[in-house]
Parts: sequence; structure tokens; C-alpha cells
Amino acid sequence: MRNRDVIKKLAQSYDSFYLYDEDVIKEKMCHLKENFPGVKFLYSMKCNPQNNVLQTIFDNGFGADAASLGEVLKANELGLAKNEIYYSAPGKMKKDIEIALDKSVIIVDSIDEIYRIEEIAAELDKVVSIGVRINPNFTLLGDICQFNKFGIDEEQIDTYLNGMQCPHIKVTGIHV
Repeated sequence: MRNRDVIKKLAQSYDSFYLYDEDVIKEKMCHLKENFPGVKFLYSMKCNPQNNVLQTIFDNGFGADAASLGEVLKANELGLAKNEIYYSAPGKMKKDIEIALDKSVIIVDSIDEIYRIEEIAAELDKVVSIGVRINPNFTLLGDICQFNKFGIDEEQIDTYLNGMQCPHIKVTGIHV
């Protein structure tokens, strides 16, 4: 059935509705992959958390940028592996971290969060790989950045990471 026919039929029963074209989604994803070879793409789940849309995106090689524990769990349920789900939300609670630890790569947003993960990892007697969200001290236009409430300022990160006693933490990536 053509999209026009589907729209006409649905319009008879509903005042409003969403219509997603799987072929268009796949075409746009293919375009991105062709233009950025070698790049691993993450889909921001908060953009559209509808299961069929997510499944199409994940089945075509995109990972998940999860902004909540619920999104981590949904991406996991839809078949993504731990290394394909990046949990990048500020203010994660200890319980969120405990649940997400084996289901996603956690992107830390503060020094306190690094210490929370260290504590949890020590209790589990395991080393945990994390990503660190860093606020650079410049913009793409060459300006000096202003304070950002999310992430760790670039000037602070070396001091904290070099002085930390966190034997259960391994920084494996950065989020800028």
C-alpha cells in the first residue's frame, strides 16, 4: 500500500497520527554511512523511542545513545550489546549505575560519578571501563567556552584523573 493510501485511510479514523517510512529511515542511515566511512553511529533514543523505529535503526548497525536507565534497558532488550549502548546522562544515581554497569558503557559526567563507579566496581571486585564527558576550553569557532553544567572541564580532568586512586576504573574513551 502506498503512503498516500495509508494516510487517507488513517485520516478517516484519527485526527492525528505518526507515519514512519522504514525505507526512508534506511536510506538516510545508508547516506550517513557512505559519507562517513569507519564512523560508528549512535542514535539518540530520546529522539524517537518507538520500538519499530529503534529496531530498524539498530538492525542497520547503529548503536544507542541512552539518556536514561530506561533507554539503556530498552536498547538491551532490542538486542544491542553492552559495547553498543552508551549511557550518557547527568546525575546518575547509584542504583542506575549498578543496573547499567553490565548493560552499557557509562559516560561519566562528574568527578563524583567516577568515585561512585569506583565504589561499585570495588564491591564487585572488577575493573570497569568508562567514558568521560569533557568540556573543552574552546569552541569550534575558536572562542573561549563558558561554564557548562554537564561534564568535567578540560583544565580539571588531568588533575583529577592523575591524582585519583581508582584501581577499578579504566578510562577507554571521551565524550566531548
